[in-house]
Amino acid sequence: MKNKLSAAFIAFVLLTTTQVHADQLEPSTTPTNIDVPSPSKLSTSSIANMITYEFGATTFSNFVWVNGGNVFNGSFDYFDAEVASGWATFDIEYYNSKGEFLYADSIVEKAHWVTSSYVPVGYKNIKIRLVNKGKDPVKLKWGSVGYYPL
Repeated sequence: MKNKLSAAFIAFVLLTTTQVHADQLEPSTTPTNIDVPSPSKLSTSSIANMITYEFGATTFSNFVWVNGGNVFNGSFDYFDAEVASGWATFDIEYYNSKGEFLYADSIVEKAHWVTSSYVPVGYKNIKIRLVNKGKDPVKLKWGSVGYYPL
């Protein structure tokens, strides 16, 4: 009985302390129901082509257009911002190049980092407007928009 417990303990320790890195996985052990590209298969050229627009500190009580309401000519990837202090409640609204409303991502009582990257696939040539939905002005420390040129 003692030998069986010792063997089980050793097996447990080996199983819980063994680390496998992604580059050590063989294709046959990779799940087949999802696409998990290895770092060597990622296209660095598409990542390098991403354009990042950054903006500085801003405070708004009603709304403000990111980039002065100019169109981000390309395929949208993300919006990030850092709340300067306290909590912020606002919408990130997306419009097409003609100014027609497409989608809104609601940020409710968030502090620190705010991210919006889940927008319907295929959003291209968009404008972004930030709309205050709280009672206090929204204060952002800085922010950025990432998009790929067409």
